Amino acid sequence: MQWIFVIAPTQSGKTIFLLASLADMIEQDPGPGLYILPDKVSGERQVENRIIPMIEETPTLASHKTRFVRDLSKSKIALDHMTIYLGWGGSLATMSSNPMKRVWIDEARLMPLTIGNESNAIKLAGDRLTTYLNWNLGQGYVVSSPSVENDLLHQQLSTPNTTELWWYSQCPSCNQYQLLSLENLKRDKGTKKGICICSHCNEKFPDTNNKEDWNINGIYAPEKTQIYNTGALADPFDVTSRMVFRWTSFVSPFRSFNLIMNEYLQTKGKVHDYKNFWQCWLAQFWVDDVSKTSVNGLLERKQNYERGQVPEWTKLITAGIDSQGNGFYVEFRAFGAQRQTALVDQVFIECPVGTAQTPEMVKLFQDRIFGRVFDGEGGKRWAVSMVAIDSGGNRTQEIYNIGRSFSNLILVKGRNGQATTIVHNKDINLYLVRTEEYLEETELKCDQELWWLPHNIEPDYLQQFVNIRKISKQNKITGEKKVIWKKVGQCDYRFACIHTFICLDIPTFAGTYRHRLEEESFMMNPMQRSREEKSGSGKGVLASNFEEVAPNGEYEIGSINW
Repeated sequence: MQWIFVIAPTQSGKTIFLLASLADMIEQDPGPGLYILPDKVSGERQVENRIIPMIEETPTLASHKTRFVRDLSKSKIALDHMTIYLGWGGSLATMSSNPMKRVWIDEARLMPLTIGNESNAIKLAGDRLTTYLNWNLGQGYVVSSPSVENDLLHQQLSTPNTTELWWYSQCPSCNQYQLLSLENLKRDKGTKKGICICSHCNEKFPDTNNKEDWNINGIYAPEKTQIYNTGALADPFDVTSRMVFRWTSFVSPFRSFNLIMNEYLQTKGKVHDYKNFWQCWLAQFWVDDVSKTSVNGLLERKQNYERGQVPEWTKLITAGIDSQGNGFYVEFRAFGAQRQTALVDQVFIECPVGTAQTPEMVKLFQDRIFGRVFDGEGGKRWAVSMVAIDSGGNRTQEIYNIGRSFSNLILVKGRNGQATTIVHNKDINLYLVRTEEYLEETELKCDQELWWLPHNIEPDYLQQFVNIRKISKQNKITGEKKVIWKKVGQCDYRFACIHTFICLDIPTFAGTYRHRLEEESFMMNPMQRSREEKSGSGKGVLASNFEEVAPNGEYEIGSINW
């Protein structure tokens, strides 16, 4: 490896890694080295407070001291067998010197993309390593917390021959490996403290002994990789010339889960605080956010009705399900004429992977979703007419099995690159959907007057709804900007929401719901026979003559724009 990058939270041991590699060089592999810090003032303070004390207080290192060890006037630390040169992130002069055997760069996020008309600190440091790299002796080290996408540090991740690895934790209960994130963070019902839950078995990760008991079994692996319980990778990675190692506060021994929870709760509704939490606690790069959706904006959509109540103007209720390893996130949504829509309820159905077989899960869906009855105006009772669920993730086979038990359950898989909004694969009864269009639809709709939320909506729903953002991304070569969707936290309820809208565009015996909502006489309620049911023209289930309803099984979102 020619370069080693460490991207991690603040106060999590990054600088200790640099000092350890520096101490190792002084003791075992002496040679000229360049230690680069963001600026001269804070840099000299770190040299005085950390580097020099390390040398003076470590017997094997102190034996190499000379009278120049505290003389920083020439930006160097001279030992009797090697010299450590000091560079400052914005100073060309301090980084343009002799060949170096080792280079250390601390907090690269604070260094500019360019220095004057020259290159940047990492490129200049690489130039200093050239001679020793040709002899297979040189090596560079960079540590930093992340800042924003497309900054100096972020650009290093797309450099050729770069391998990015994340720290995967092994659950001490079920031995499954996973990346710990906000989705694992819950509040203990008894103690009210923040805890970390396994996404596979729902058991707690111990927070004692500085997390050492289970962290010791963790491994580095590429993101979204499959890891067996033994720690073996399904697809081993190659060691390249540039290795990037990343971790978050969830595995840091210096921050408890409760501390992480408290810090996260303090960021609610505060963009700048949330940005700091995103960068300095979750060790993620901040993005150029162009979304208008916010928690405060959603709060303005609250109305004087409770979860479980159905507005009087309702003509149809659909449900959307987002499947995760720990259970199902479900949204029930009412639709009416004049483009009105309201959240009827949102629930999480706990069902960890592996704890229930298909018959039990079918009963769970029947009792909690299809059999759910809601109260409407005038004593009217309502149930859902159609339900959409994502078929991906680690429950694919179980979801296909469940789908055979319900005629009004549709299986959905996102495929944004296809030519039309919805394509039906009738061989496996799967709907391929450009989900980005429905993300856009819900993004625009929730900012309008006819989008309603109950007054007792859960804060977790609001946060999850806004945790997928529209960001502006610039092509590094052409400079062209485009807007993409990016997750910045748990957003399962948001995907459950878009599934309720997908139901509007699926052909049924009663037609496509989106087009029929504006008809004065239309109503689809399994608890009350509609005109279509009385006349025998439709029962609200999927059309079996799919090819006759729409040639080639392809559909566009209806002309009624939501």
